[in-house]
Amino acid sequence: GSPVFFPPRAATARPGARVADIRVFILPVGATLSNRVESGSPGNHTLSVDFSWIPAGGQGHVHYVCMEAVDAPWSPAAAAAGAGNGSNGTGWARLSSGQHCLAIVNSPDNPPPRFDSPPANSTLQLYMGVPNSVRISGASDNPYDALVLQPLEPLLYAQALSPPVYTEKRMRATDSAAQVSAAATFSWRPATNMGGYRQDLCFRLSQLGGPGAAGGSAARCFVVEVLRCRYLAQPGDTLRSVAAAFQMDWLGLWGLNVDLPTFDLRPGAEVAVGRLYTVQEGDTLATIAREMAMAQPALRRLNHDFATAEGDARLAGGGGRWGLPHT
Repeated sequence: GSPVFFPPRAATARPGARVADIRVFILPVGATLSNRVESGSPGNHTLSVDFSWIPAGGQGHVHYVCMEAVDAPWSPAAAAAGAGNGSNGTGWARLSSGQHCLAIVNSPDNPPPRFDSPPANSTLQLYMGVPNSVRISGASDNPYDALVLQPLEPLLYAQALSPPVYTEKRMRATDSAAQVSAAATFSWRPATNMGGYRQDLCFRLSQLGGPGAAGGSAARCFVVEVLRCRYLAQPGDTLRSVAAAFQMDWLGLWGLNVDLPTFDLRPGAEVAVGRLYTVQEGDTLATIAREMAMAQPALRRLNHDFATAEGDARLAGGGGRWGLPHT
């Protein structure tokens, strides 16, 4: 299923001669020679052709290619100058390179691609309202492969995958590529109501395969987790701007972060935007809201994982951690 391509080339230094032809004695089924190119001058002449072949299913193992190059006079004058040197009617004795054979070892098994990053089953912890990114990359040890990198499921909540960048695969047997690789960047800026969000993200790296040969694939999954009640200060942030982003009073935000030395936040400083509460057995969204004397929408805003109708069912067992606005 992977293309095989190389350019057989013959040359002559015989005075007055040119390479007339490259004859083929053995070719694999489906292989072709094309794109005949001549260059040079009498006595310093070359001829090349392109060998191309895409092995089909069942064409694994070893195949042989045997060729012979022959010369001819550059012109009638060159042929006359060689009179008496041969018996082909022109006085020109053609020379041959003799048969040159090579073996093409075609593996029936295409090694599947692999992922290099991120590490398998790793967890990417993100902050609400902060741009985040992670590199998704992989490779195939078959340098003729064509790869496709894509998410297994549609991305949600404005998550994005950059257009993958693929290294140039080997087209000719003389090309230097030892493998092909693919890389893209997953990026996401979770909204300020995404605290507690947790999701398994999976990506697939696939080979395109070829006629009669299905491509293999690999999958890589990692966990995306948005930290609850936490924000990472960005350049230009102040207590007032962060409070406005999270729809809270700036004095309440200051009360959650009394150790801050100034109202202008240092980039990279972690800012608490709520308090953590340990869920007790029997708690529901309504009972917690009533106990804390607050509206349910305010609770949902800091607890995305409980913002659906199934939220109360997850609360029933107790023991989880919830974010509470400062009250």
